[in-house]
Amino acid sequence: MTDNDSGSSPSQQSRTWPDPSQHSLKKKNSGKRRQSFPPDVKKGHSTKSFLMQFYLVNKHIEKTTKAAEELQLLQAGMGRRTINVTEDADHLWLSRKLEETYAKMIHLKGAWMLYKAVGGSGQRKLCILPPEAEGYTGRYLSAVGRGKSALYIVPVQGNLDMTPLPNCAKEFERIPKVTCHTCSVGMPVQLLAAHVAFCGRDKILDITIERARLFCSR
Repeated sequence: MTDNDSGSSPSQQSRTWPDPSQHSLKKKNSGKRRQSFPPDVKKGHSTKSFLMQFYLVNKHIEKTTKAAEELQLLQAGMGRRTINVTEDADHLWLSRKLEETYAKMIHLKGAWMLYKAVGGSGQRKLCILPPEAEGYTGRYLSAVGRGKSALYIVPVQGNLDMTPLPNCAKEFERIPKVTCHTCSVGMPVQLLAAHVAFCGRDKILDITIERARLFCSR
């Protein structure tokens, strides 16, 4: 038997075989490269939001309301509210959000426009904010309406009911409540000052009537 017959050929002896560990590493790396995300999903993306003040009035007006009118609007479930608006909100989302905040807006059936007060102090003139082709969106409001001033929601057609709502109405759910020390009735904090004026007056009237009755009975 020759030397070539007893062993492998030189070419077979010098052949190198792949390292199994390198093969598994390549397979692992190739799996990572194949991982992908949908084009419309951005990793770590979050929608920005901002606080916006709105002010619902019951009819078409050209100037901001007076203090007495503000109280009447508040009692009727309108007036000033603060809403958290997302920048990607569309007109439909904003309409639903406003109707959740102001239940009486449902009767407008979408016939409303936004106005912004301009000028100095006191009663100021209201200027319309014309909606874009997509309506009022979060990005639009963020560009034109951010700040301390409220955006007025003005009906285009008709008037809203000004009947005062009970203190337990849905419109007052998110408003902080306080209790009158005289009559122990709970109410929205914005209504307390007006209530105390009438509540105190009624108490004085009752005391006066009682004193008159005692004097007449002598």
